[in-house]
Amino acid sequence: MRDQEPGWPDLNAQIAGPEGLVGPNVACFDAGKDPRRRLRGGSLGCSMRPQSPVSAFPHMINGVLEAGKQAPDFKLKDQNGETVTLSDYSGKAVVLYFYPKANTPGCTTQACGIRDRMDEYRNAGATVIGISPDEVKAVRKFDDAHGFGFTLLADKDHKVAEKFGTWVEKSMYGKTFMGVQRATFIIGVDGKIARVFPKVQPKTHDDVVLKALVEINTTT
Repeated sequence: MRDQEPGWPDLNAQIAGPEGLVGPNVACFDAGKDPRRRLRGGSLGCSMRPQSPVSAFPHMINGVLEAGKQAPDFKLKDQNGETVTLSDYSGKAVVLYFYPKANTPGCTTQACGIRDRMDEYRNAGATVIGISPDEVKAVRKFDDAHGFGFTLLADKDHKVAEKFGTWVEKSMYGKTFMGVQRATFIIGVDGKIARVFPKVQPKTHDDVVLKALVEINTTT
């Protein structure tokens, strides 16, 4: 699976990578594994790496916002239909996590893990917020079914996911589609991104994030 972003690129600036020529805008690889992408006259295949306007900025790593940068503000509806902005939590630590879809197995495992360890997040001084490209009614149903007790936001048009670089091209069973890459950002009391965990695993998510929160708290 290769994570890519929306938008169309300028095919400049390529660098040598483990799969061949890899740049922010194009990825070239051995097309023998995928004859449909073979270029005429050679065995090197190239795929367009679509981009959102922010993805070419130097504060992005592999498309995802990097630590040390100011977290972009946003405004979304929560599971209760109330408007929530990131600036509402100014001066507080926030664990902001993006998940692909409400009420799916992996996302349920991840959210239930957070729910079950919420006391640890609170003791670390962090507020947890989940964001998915769902409608309000879908995240409300998700919360009603499991009683999470923390904020879930509906990013139906995936604009916030694009801001954070988590709206990417995915592939499954030979088909490509756009969706959210599972990723978590720890945002410090200063509003800057303190840690980034791209492609986190639902079962180990809490261990990784809570450990990072302890480390942050002991160094500040």
